Amino acid sequence: IKTDVCDPAGCLSELCIQLAIIMIGKQCFNNFMEILSPKMVNWWRKRTHVAATKNHERPYTYWEQDYQLQDPGRLALFDEYLEMILQYGFVTLFVAAFPLAPLFALLNNIGEIRLDAYKMVKEARRPLAERVEDIGAWYGILKGVTYAAVVSNAFVIAYTSDFIPRSVYAFVYSPTNDLVGYIDSSLSDFNTSHYTEDMVSNKNGPAICQYRGYRNPPTHKDDPYGLSPQYWHVFAARLAFVVVFEHVVFSLTGAMSYIIPETPSAITVQAAREKLLAQEAKYEKGIKGRDDEDELLTVLREAGTLGRPGARRGSWARRFSKLSDTLDAHIDVSVRQQRASDASTVWEASQPS
Repeated sequence: IKTDVCDPAGCLSELCIQLAIIMIGKQCFNNFMEILSPKMVNWWRKRTHVAATKNHERPYTYWEQDYQLQDPGRLALFDEYLEMILQYGFVTLFVAAFPLAPLFALLNNIGEIRLDAYKMVKEARRPLAERVEDIGAWYGILKGVTYAAVVSNAFVIAYTSDFIPRSVYAFVYSPTNDLVGYIDSSLSDFNTSHYTEDMVSNKNGPAICQYRGYRNPPTHKDDPYGLSPQYWHVFAARLAFVVVFEHVVFSLTGAMSYIIPETPSAITVQAAREKLLAQEAKYEKGIKGRDDEDELLTVLREAGTLGRPGARRGSWARRFSKLSDTLDAHIDVSVRQQRASDASTVWEASQPS
């Protein structure tokens, strides 16, 4: 579309307005619909259920009321994650065009937490809990959007804004190293006498018109209306800025991720301490298990050599019941079964014929 072009002042203002509409108006509308939609669905389901009920004197039980609520389904959190991903994309990809986007995203998320909590507690059935390690594939998507945001902001600053042309003019072409005369340097001349007959609408117009661009004047000997050296200077500066910006940002983020550990030092120390305590408990458990085994063998020997059979059996049974409680806490089940079998064999061998 020929008319769908940027304003002579640049596309940054239009991009800023569009992002403001998305981050303010669209988010407020989505929050309103997010709380209104389940209310209307639940109201209609309840109305349909009451109309289909023949016995209106029967009490409306709580489980029936819960059943009439909206079913969250297995993909209940998919839309919530998708909403956050889209918001994160708008905030990071075009933050150079609309710096207030993170602020409006924060305000929206503060209200979003309350709205989602109300919706899940009051307007939806109780979901089935599932154990998960992390957010799954969404983490990779967030990481990819983050990398793309660095490249996007680099090109927005370099090509959409006038930051690079202004800097090139101030440091290369301006005699006073300022922006005085920048507008004139960004405009090129066109001789109206070079219009064709079908393009001339006013023959009494000015002889020279100016347009936005870096091109040679019509009086240039070799290449009139060709690309001027200033155009190539700005073009090279834009490419250099994109490369330098990306490398600087990636270097800083890499250094920060290396310096700042994923796990805080306090948690690392606590985990090491718990691991050490577990190893000590395992070591003490092994020692105590061997001591209990020796004591059990001693009891079995005494049971086979002392007193009457009835007395020996009662005394051994009482002592064995105490030892078995200790062994249950320290010895593996299979080992306990084998030792119980061995103990019964010894007891039968010690009985008088």
